[in-house]
Amino acid sequence: MRISLVVLLAAVSIGGCGKKPEAASSQGQAPQSGIPEHRSIKKMSVEEARKKAPFKVLAPAYLPEGVQYLETRYVEFGSDTFVVLQYEFTAGQRYFQVDEYPPTVVEVAMPGVQEIQVGSYKGQAVFQHGFTMVRWTQDGTRLMINGAIGQAEALKVAQSFK
Repeated sequence: MRISLVVLLAAVSIGGCGKKPEAASSQGQAPQSGIPEHRSIKKMSVEEARKKAPFKVLAPAYLPEGVQYLETRYVEFGSDTFVVLQYEFTAGQRYFQVDEYPPTVVEVAMPGVQEIQVGSYKGQAVFQHGFTMVRWTQDGTRLMINGAIGQAEALKVAQSFK
């Protein structure tokens, strides 16, 4: 079950390749889908997430021109915790997000993955059809940028995490 959580989190959070997400519900159930029945999604500040998360929550020091921070979501699926930082382009039609989670969550192998370097960290990336996914582990936190952001800008954002 843990293997599918990262892909599920990306799919639930982005609601489709780079389209602006719908508002999060405070709690939901998903029987018959293989998702743990205890699922909680709460909006909070990055600072609140840093205090609550069982791993180090990081944030980018760089954002592309025309991008603004939208919100932070604190997501619990059973015993797994994720922090999702969401950003949108000023036009409001496209966005990207950063999923953060502990290294105990197993990641799914993805087709078309390129090996990349994010600063001193090894990572993986997929750049296809206007959708970007960059993932790496930094300071004990797994990070994944995904959404409608170009390859060059996604790599700049990734390299700026503190």
